Amino acid sequence: MALTLAEASAVDRYRLLIMSDMAWTHQMGRAETAVTSFHDLLFHLDDTVRQGLARAHATCGLTVALIAAGRIDDASHAALRAVRTLQQANLLRSRSEVFAWLAAALGDMATAAILLGVGESFLRSSETERDPISALARVRALELIEAGMPDDDRQHWGRQGSDVGEAELVHMLTNTFSAVGQ
Repeated sequence: MALTLAEASAVDRYRLLIMSDMAWTHQMGRAETAVTSFHDLLFHLDDTVRQGLARAHATCGLTVALIAAGRIDDASHAALRAVRTLQQANLLRSRSEVFAWLAAALGDMATAAILLGVGESFLRSSETERDPISALARVRALELIEAGMPDDDRQHWGRQGSDVGEAELVHMLTNTFSAVGQ
């Protein structure tokens, strides 16, 4: 109903916010619906700076939805775009747990553990709480890492994440996700 009202009133900002909220809501249990919703949202966004935050959230949301749907190659391609948009919005470190889940799904447990360490470091330094999507991504990444890596190794790599700067993070993510499908 709210979306219909925003569309009828031609209030583009509210329409995009509602579309984003709906897409994020679908993340919990309806991955393919979320994929469709995020694709639709990204179609309606332009490349202006004023929509940079919405674009960052949408590209990250699409990445999460694709991972949840088991579409790992597609998620890797979406993650590359998400890295750029999140970096432009100064949110890259805040979504490292999403990237950890994807790295673990790709079988790169060391990178996944480092990314979880980046997420922990971000939470400590920003004094924020983990949002539900990051919490879900963290749980899924940990499940995969614990199944594929000894605990001592996971802890070692996780500690390395505390020292990762943004340039190194971008490099790591770009290398990890660019290699998919080649």
